[in-house]
Amino acid sequence: WQQREVAAGWQERARVLEQQRDDAVGRSEALSEQLGELANLVQLSVEDLAGLEDRLAELAGEKARAEDRAAVTREDLRTLAARVERAVGLLETCAADLLVLQSDTVDAFNRVSRGETVDVGPLNSRLEAVSARCREAREAGAAALALSAQLR
Repeated sequence: WQQREVAAGWQERARVLEQQRDDAVGRSEALSEQLGELANLVQLSVEDLAGLEDRLAELAGEKARAEDRAAVTREDLRTLAARVERAVGLLETCAADLLVLQSDTVDAFNRVSRGETVDVGPLNSRLEAVSARCREAREAGAAALALSAQLR
């Protein structure tokens, strides 16, 4: 009877251990599945990170190109503004010189009409100088216009 009790105890102990082993195997399989899922998630995260790093590099490149274009555009606008300013200044000078030349020509005409002798040599020289300045103003305006067309 005592040996049967010991044997029954060992059998019970074996069943408990077998059940614990089955539970441990089940937990191990569940953990293995979870580990597999985590490994897949980590792989996806690594791939996502690589994709994000690539996109970040692309964006950094785009930003650098945009900053370069902005710097070029600012410089182009400064150049255009300088050309326009020069053309306007030359046109103002041309217009002022033409008004003075017109006034002096009318005065010379009136003096000739009264019978006075007028030396037109200085008027002709001034006409050539004023014409040259006005031609320079037109050329400056054309250069500004050409740059403006390039910047569009």
